[in-house]
Amino acid sequence: MKSAEEAIRHLESALGGTHAVEVETRAHALSAGSLFGRSSELGILEDALARLDSGSAACPGIAITGPSGSGKTRLVEELRGGVQVRGGAFIHVAGAAVEGHLMPVGTAVLRALETCGARGLEHLTRRTSAADPDSSGSLAAELESFLLERAAERPILIHFDDFHAASETVRSFVLGLLSSTHEALRRSPVRPRLLMVVSNRADGASGKARVDGLTEVHLEPFTPESSRAFLRSLFAGQEISGEVLDVLAGAGGGNPGFLLELAREVVERGIVRHSGTRWVFPASLKEVPLPASLQGVVVERWNALGPDLRALVEWLACSPSSIAVPVLARSTRLDIPGVSSRLHDLCLRGLVQLEAQGAAGQPARASLAHGDLRRAVEAGQEAERRRFLHQRLAQAIEEELGPTCVDDSSASESLAFHWLEAGNEAGFLRYASKASSALRRGGDFTRAVAFEQRIADVMPPDASAKKIKCLLRLSELHELGWDLERSRRNIEAALEIGGQILRPADRSALHRRLAGLAIAGNEHGSALREIAEARRALGSTEDAAARLALDALEAWAAWLELEGERSRAALARAEQVLASASFGTAREKAAAAGALNVIGALHHQLGRLREARAAQERQLALLDGPGSDQALAATRCALGGVLLDLGEATRARQELESALGAARRIGDRRTLCRARERLGELHLRHGDAKQALLITQACMQEAEALGNPAPRANALRTLGRIYLRAGQELDAETASMEALEIHTRERDLVQTPLTRILAGRVLLDRAQHAQALAHARTAQDESRALGMPIAEGLAVLLEEEVRLALGEAPALDRISAHLGRFQECGCAHEECELKLFAARAQLAAGAQEAARELLESAEGVLGRAGSHEQKARYNLLLALLEAESGRIESAVRRLSEVEAQSRNSVLPRLARQCKEARGHLEKEAVP
Repeated sequence: MKSAEEAIRHLESALGGTHAVEVETRAHALSAGSLFGRSSELGILEDALARLDSGSAACPGIAITGPSGSGKTRLVEELRGGVQVRGGAFIHVAGAAVEGHLMPVGTAVLRALETCGARGLEHLTRRTSAADPDSSGSLAAELESFLLERAAERPILIHFDDFHAASETVRSFVLGLLSSTHEALRRSPVRPRLLMVVSNRADGASGKARVDGLTEVHLEPFTPESSRAFLRSLFAGQEISGEVLDVLAGAGGGNPGFLLELAREVVERGIVRHSGTRWVFPASLKEVPLPASLQGVVVERWNALGPDLRALVEWLACSPSSIAVPVLARSTRLDIPGVSSRLHDLCLRGLVQLEAQGAAGQPARASLAHGDLRRAVEAGQEAERRRFLHQRLAQAIEEELGPTCVDDSSASESLAFHWLEAGNEAGFLRYASKASSALRRGGDFTRAVAFEQRIADVMPPDASAKKIKCLLRLSELHELGWDLERSRRNIEAALEIGGQILRPADRSALHRRLAGLAIAGNEHGSALREIAEARRALGSTEDAAARLALDALEAWAAWLELEGERSRAALARAEQVLASASFGTAREKAAAAGALNVIGALHHQLGRLREARAAQERQLALLDGPGSDQALAATRCALGGVLLDLGEATRARQELESALGAARRIGDRRTLCRARERLGELHLRHGDAKQALLITQACMQEAEALGNPAPRANALRTLGRIYLRAGQELDAETASMEALEIHTRERDLVQTPLTRILAGRVLLDRAQHAQALAHARTAQDESRALGMPIAEGLAVLLEEEVRLALGEAPALDRISAHLGRFQECGCAHEECELKLFAARAQLAAGAQEAARELLESAEGVLGRAGSHEQKARYNLLLALLEAESGRIESAVRRLSEVEAQSRNSVLPRLARQCKEARGHLEKEAVP
């Protein structure tokens, strides 16, 4: 034969292939060999693996950043052998798996654990199978607990590659798993040996991909000398002229992936040839045009393909996930050997990734290796061509699977996607319901709800009852995702279609839901109008539960409309019904529980924490039954928040973690955000700063996915507190000011004063006293208008702190008055704050005995409910009191202890204050 290409054509013809491979790649002989130039970075990873194996790991993960082609994937792959030698599982999640939902992630986890011989995989195998009958709830919580359980038995390394391209679902799961792993490392008696690695592009990576609190590894570009050495290693260590090396090394910019692709490019073009055992180089490459980027190499390589291979790439670009080879064969009208041969060629060119199956290693599935290539292909396609490709793929999947595809959730998801892209509505509807179920199970609630919405939109008008039911279910799903506008539109559509179908009680209940949505959107006037409509629809019916629910909503909406008299009257009516009525049916219990939720929230904001707890505990008792998962999750979250403010940290944690688990399972993102925000605050007070940061980052991720800015503002406020405590004043100012801007813009009257107080505290730390004082006084006015004593007391505290910082005497009578109110409310954390400030002010004024009495009175509540920071400040003040009374040695010893505790608890400002005070005292002690 004259060439290898001719031989391959002959052999493929003998195998029955209908078409021959166009060109066999000539770059297969290039090899990068062992890992080059990353020994120090590899050392960090190997050290983390050793600490993981020994059970001494303190950090749950590593974040690797670097440009595309810098070797992030290759670096982590170096640990595969080390993990497997230890009997562990190495899990690589990349490509379509990281860009999709959690079902492919679960499959990757199972495959790796099966490889290492793990047992007890049956439940997760069933939950990730396409035919799982239990399609309710997300896989996120199950997958997380499964990984933590298995990590207690063996080391597990899970690498989320290309995290900058991760879907919201996967990103949320990763951040949640990081937080849970860190918490398990601190609290669990059996430490999980789970190491998470996320790799991000440094060039243009989204800010969403940033993960704080991990060990960071940044891959720097190769130096020019390292680039030349790397190129020599690619060509088997052969000597290359300096001019050729300089051109390639200069074009590569120190990026090892780009250098490898440039080497492949000159080989593919025949500029550099392999002859026998040696490479033959030209004298110069100066006149040879070379690609300007790694992405440019990929696109140019695709453009250089012949028509058959280009067509195959087009088919692969149609699917966000991999495609089975038999389906590709049916789509392209080729036989399987012909398709497999072409796929192998594309794989050697670096354009396609293959999944091998069977002893012969024949590819089972294929996908594009580069997202940039998919985008380039799609940009060059006409709309009609794209619709044809999707239609043919859908037909090929149906032909391949036969009638069973209707029962296969994974196939249904692909078919719904392809028929929708093809513009075939009937085809989409055949699979949409099953596909929506698969998406919910994988945690992609956004796409699941979009599919359900499309089903409702095309439902015929004569199916009124069925359409109303579908619209109300959709309204609930949109509300879980905090998409209040779409939820409202669906209820209004149901009311319009309802006509005579809806009973008065049902119509009233729908207007009541519209009022609740208006309150959630800070449209309190609209809420009061909807409440009036609900009363009219209800008429004179003696329905105590329905009237209770309306009175509770009216109390809340009127309060926020600053109609205090009306609010108090409605609240009194609601509490009178609660005291006298009993609720027996499921509908009555649901209405009463909803009313108790609103009443509990109102009591909480008005500083009546014990009444709030009583209302929410009664609500829990009413919800003790099936079908109330969402209400239970929301109630436990609200109760956890009240318990946190009461200083009952242990039970608050239990309720919030229970709410978090339930919200993750059912996809209630609103409750999920609230639970994580409050847990972040709890960990900041009573846990550690790193855990608070990790869980707040997970909260931020969930908030990004919602259509409502309120949860993002709340998470930013917690993040601002974390930064302020860690001494990162600039970051704290950025976070708090953005949160304040959102709350002000959204007219959130409840949250605005608290956020304004945080912003003022940040400004105080930055010595911007005038602005801090302005924020304190504005927050007092805002809080007083609504009668919120907790926020008002904290604003007064901020104002007096500013005065003390300016050298003025603070008004301790005001502090004393609000201290009494906090004690009445049961606000333990805030009570500690006021007592510690008053003691500091008395000490600054030279009133040592008064300061001592205040600290003694604070000791009990500090021991029960004080935060780590408050206890450290208490001990600092005790040390200063000891110093004032001449007990220098005791004061120095106490300051040393507080300094060490502050460093361990990430309290740099307190540690610095202790060090400075200790230094002054030690100088005084010298004769």
